[in-house]
Amino acid sequence: MTPFKQIFAQLLTPHLPELSVEEIINFIEVPPQGLWADLAFPCFSLAKTRGQSPVQISGDIANTIQKTPNTNQNITSKWPYINISFDPLFVIEKIKEFNTHNSTLSTPKGLVLIESPSPNTNKPLHLGHVRNMVLGNVLARSMTHEWYDIQKVEVVNDRGIHICKSMLAYKLWGNNAEPDKKSDHYVGDWYVRYASEEEKNPELKEQAQSMLRDREDGDPEVRALWKKMNKRAIDGMRETYTRYWTHIDDATFESDVYQDGKEVAEQGLAKGVFVRDPKGNIALPLPINEEEISYFVVLRSDGTTLYATQDLALVDKRFKTYHMDKMVYVVGNEQDDYFRALFKCFKALDYPFASQCHHLSYGMIELPNGKMKSRTWNVIDADNLIEELHQESVEEITRRNSDLDERTVHERAEKIALWAINFFMIKTDPAKWFVFDPAESLSFEGETGPYIQYTYARIWSIITKVKELGTNNQDEKKLETNNQDEKELETTKQLYFHLWSQDEIISKSNTEYKPSTLARYTLDLCQMINSFYQQYHIINPGDLSLTQTRGQVLQDVHTTLGNMMDILWIPRIDIM
Repeated sequence: MTPFKQIFAQLLTPHLPELSVEEIINFIEVPPQGLWADLAFPCFSLAKTRGQSPVQISGDIANTIQKTPNTNQNITSKWPYINISFDPLFVIEKIKEFNTHNSTLSTPKGLVLIESPSPNTNKPLHLGHVRNMVLGNVLARSMTHEWYDIQKVEVVNDRGIHICKSMLAYKLWGNNAEPDKKSDHYVGDWYVRYASEEEKNPELKEQAQSMLRDREDGDPEVRALWKKMNKRAIDGMRETYTRYWTHIDDATFESDVYQDGKEVAEQGLAKGVFVRDPKGNIALPLPINEEEISYFVVLRSDGTTLYATQDLALVDKRFKTYHMDKMVYVVGNEQDDYFRALFKCFKALDYPFASQCHHLSYGMIELPNGKMKSRTWNVIDADNLIEELHQESVEEITRRNSDLDERTVHERAEKIALWAINFFMIKTDPAKWFVFDPAESLSFEGETGPYIQYTYARIWSIITKVKELGTNNQDEKKLETNNQDEKELETTKQLYFHLWSQDEIISKSNTEYKPSTLARYTLDLCQMINSFYQQYHIINPGDLSLTQTRGQVLQDVHTTLGNMMDILWIPRIDIM
């Protein structure tokens, strides 16, 4: 709406000498639907200086503008607001003019590193990882649309006690066997086996700890087993990444950077940035009040490392490699306190990028029967989930299109299944917890990915029929009225306002790190266009001009919807 706010501001400027154009624009609002106004200027701030009521000020200014020659927009007063309603054809022509101009604007905005999903190598990916991947993917796509240069990075957590638990179980009961299933699932089975056996034999904890120490000390046998199990886990995860359309530009392994983190911690201690806490750990002091201090530990007193140890070294390494302008960590909200403290460490260490780091925090996902638990594998597995929805999609597609060949059915089913999952992950505000319902995600009705895909395909079907009727040589850059009544013109104008706001919505989503904003915009667009072609019959063989006009509306929506689907990682399907 910014260009139209500027037009409105120019009309108001002669009547508001106490405000600059920029101040007027900042005051202008988009009123609630149903008020029959496109923009509104509130007069509350003028009441004190002018000694008049806001209602009187708005009425006087609106009446004066209405009498101004060559003012072809509808200016009215409603309570303390000055309202403007733009002529529909003016709006549509201006939007096409703006779009033509802006299509050549592509100023780079800087390099952004997005860390996601950074798994552990003791089990396969589950639904929580899927939400992480989807949020990272969509953020990358939407920021690319704004001309940011994006690098997707991750740190693979390939060391620690959790890794040793699956290693120990395989060593004790695996008989050196080769995987008989997808390799990361094979590793995960041994992690679950360990948890089961530990309940019966608590002494296994010490054996796992001993294996961890041996691994850190470089024991050849333990190191060999560690490499074997990690490779199996990582190879399997990469297959899952591919199926979920997830690409990583730069993967770092924790085992390669944790030693560097020790040096950073020691150097910070020597500089006085860090201190020894009461337990002898190297830590950043965080004052709670005048008397109390908490400590954020970056290296334990016995020299063992934590996630913070590696993160201090890794972010510095990344900056020296990429010189990024922003760094975004996509991590669950149980780590909110951790990242607040970590960013304070970056600032204390004078890292140049410290103020440009952001934690994209997201809530956990629950199943209909409660919270997921990896230790007992009470989770929705990422591979099994997409395969289950793929098969359900195959059944639905076959029912609707019995003449399709098997290959086409499966290609289409994979796209529907993928976005059924992805959109369910995106449509909820990242900060919120939610319950994942696979059946609901696959529905062709409601706020789902398949609903958006179906709308896109339906629009294309109608556009194809319009093209088959031929053309009346109408200029595609203009939209003639062609027997459209006032209500239809107003509906069309609101549709084009929504189309025009796409870039503004994308920018807002990127600034707030909320892909759910994009999902809401896309759903609203689908609902608006579905209402449009249900209310106004598009195909009118007896009125080719009107058919072309309405068909052009659908074409413009189809283009914008396709762009949003690309950003949201929704596979396009022309026929459902």
